[in-house]
Amino acid sequence: YIYADVDTRVERLMSSRGYTKDKCLEIISNQLTDEEFRENSDFFLENVKDLDNTKFEIEKHMNFCYNYNYW
Repeated sequence: YIYADVDTRVERLMSSRGYTKDKCLEIISNQLTDEEFRENSDFFLENVKDLDNTKFEIEKHMNFCYNYNYW
């Protein structure tokens, strides 16, 4: 599960798609809750920083899976 807090998600949607804040909140309200996503996920990645940090987090988890034969 790749997580970003609501404020970050709203900001990104408004910036990338031109949605209003209300439209963003409507979209988010129709999605599963963070708790539901976490319960059904093997990994949790926080995506609130820059792209380089997100790539680092993904690589870290991929290396873990590879090194411990998680697949």
